[in-house]
Amino acid sequence: MSPLKLGFVSLGQGPRPDLEALHERLFTAYRLNVVPVWEHILDGLTEAELQGMEALSGAPAIRALHHQADADRSVGPPGMSTWFDRETLTARLGDAVARLEEQGVALTIVCAAEMLPALDIRSRCPVILPAYAMAGQAEMLARTMPSARIGLIVYGDRQRRQQLEGWRKQPWATDLPIHFSGGGNDLDAIVNDLLPARPDLVFIWAYGAATGPGVAEEISRRLGVPVVSAAMAAVRMTLSFLPADAEQAAP
Repeated sequence: MSPLKLGFVSLGQGPRPDLEALHERLFTAYRLNVVPVWEHILDGLTEAELQGMEALSGAPAIRALHHQADADRSVGPPGMSTWFDRETLTARLGDAVARLEEQGVALTIVCAAEMLPALDIRSRCPVILPAYAMAGQAEMLARTMPSARIGLIVYGDRQRRQQLEGWRKQPWATDLPIHFSGGGNDLDAIVNDLLPARPDLVFIWAYGAATGPGVAEEISRRLGVPVVSAAMAAVRMTLSFLPADAEQAAP
C-alpha cells in the first residue's frame, strides 16, 4: 500500500516549511505515513494583484504570508504578512482544492483558523476546515457546562469583530464567554492575557501561531487547561475520515 497522499492549502504564498514541519510532527505522532501535497493560493500573483486583494479598513480579513516584491521565491519562505480580504481569499479555495484532487489526494486540509461564511466548495473528497472542527469541541462544552469559558489565541485585534460575529452566529454560543489573547507567537503575553480569565478550553485560533515544537503543550501547562491548535484539530478530524488500513509509519 502506498503512503497516504493528503492535500494542504495555505492562504498565502509558499513554501511554508514551518507548516510542513508542524504537520509532519502531528501525523508522525499517530504513526501515519503521509505524503503532503501543497497548494498556496497566492502563488504566482504579482505585487499589484496582491495589493488589489488587501482588506479595506474594517472589512473581514485574513492574515497571510507572502514574499517581498524583489525576493527570490525559490530560496526560502515568505517573510511579509498582509491582511487580505477574507472573501477574496475564500473565493480562491475551490480551485486549489480541485487541483489537489486532480493529483489524487485522499482529502484536503485548509490551513486557516477562520470561519468562512462565503465558502462554496464542491469537492469529491473531504475538505477539513479547522475552525469548524474546533467549534464542535466548544459546542460540547457550551451545551453541557453553563459556566464554560473559551480562550482564543489570535494575532492582535484586527479580526476581533469578525471572530466574535462568527461565534455569535452559532446558536449555542450566543452567551458563551470568549476571552482573547492577541499574543500570536508571544507565549508570555498569551499566558498573561488568558490566565486571569481562567478558561476551560483554549484554541489557537490562528493557523500559524504557536507552531513550534512543544509550544501548545507549554501554554497548556502554564494555564492548566487543554489547548487545541488549529492544526491539531485538523489532524484529529482527518483521522476520522481515513480508512482503517491507512498505512502507518515504521515504529
